[in-house]
Amino acid sequence: MTRLCTVKNVSIPKYLKRSQIDYLLKEILPADRSLSELYRFDFSNLSFAEPSGIALFASIVQYLISKRCGIVIYGLDEENEAIRYLNRCGLSDFFNNKDNIKNHTVDSSTLLWKDLANSESHVWLENNLVSWLSCHLKYNTEQLRTLESNIQELFRNVDDHSTQKIGYLFSQFYPYARNPDFSKIVICVSDIGVGIPTTTRKKIPELNDGAALEWAVGDGHSSASKPNNRGVGLFELTKNIVDNCKSCVHIISGKAMLSLNGTTDKGKVATLTSLNGTYPGTLVEIELYVRSFRPDPIDEDVINFEF
Repeated sequence: MTRLCTVKNVSIPKYLKRSQIDYLLKEILPADRSLSELYRFDFSNLSFAEPSGIALFASIVQYLISKRCGIVIYGLDEENEAIRYLNRCGLSDFFNNKDNIKNHTVDSSTLLWKDLANSESHVWLENNLVSWLSCHLKYNTEQLRTLESNIQELFRNVDDHSTQKIGYLFSQFYPYARNPDFSKIVICVSDIGVGIPTTTRKKIPELNDGAALEWAVGDGHSSASKPNNRGVGLFELTKNIVDNCKSCVHIISGKAMLSLNGTTDKGKVATLTSLNGTYPGTLVEIELYVRSFRPDPIDEDVINFEF
């Protein structure tokens, strides 16, 4: 990895979301993996931020810090509603390199958690995230065990593959006032680590990054390297979210992004995109539509649940 004796100025785009991944990676982490000594991030143009954009940026900055790059954040105008939202999420503490971005609740529609490799995160998943999902999906927590298991596997992947032992989860509920059936929940999990392609190539060296992502979501395919990681996370995740719940999963790792869309009339549609930069880890985003969510079956005589 090359270290350039330069200052890199990066303007954060107007919309900080998954669709801007190519721009961010090209500007910050180009394909040649060269790094600058100092990065200056200008937030003055920001008007909207999504979970994937926030988790992506937080992970990239944490990666730069781990490589001893200098970080300067400016343009955080308190009059900007998007900046106020980031501050309520605890990102201002992150920008100041404070290690206290955990279990933030911005409001009833938003959850943020840092340090997914921490053992406490698994307790938090059951006690906080699942209860939060229950509130917005309108199902008892016992009916969300498959979804909980899917996310639990993503947590295990952070512990298994994250070189920095740091991961982020950002979840947001987007209500649709005109028709609640079109409301959706977005859950984004990211980590800083070796990434899916690197891990997969230990088993199949000839795969490029995109092919590695496609292989990783296949039935029976596992790159797990620890006994407690069952290695079935991505296949079971996509089977439940995309096939059963007719929703979407997006996976970013290395130089590729794989999107699986289950909302179309044609069934599951996979789209593979090559990136201009290299994401140093793995980001998984779940778009879960309320109208098509399928809960686990449950004995009605056992549970009496009221909203």
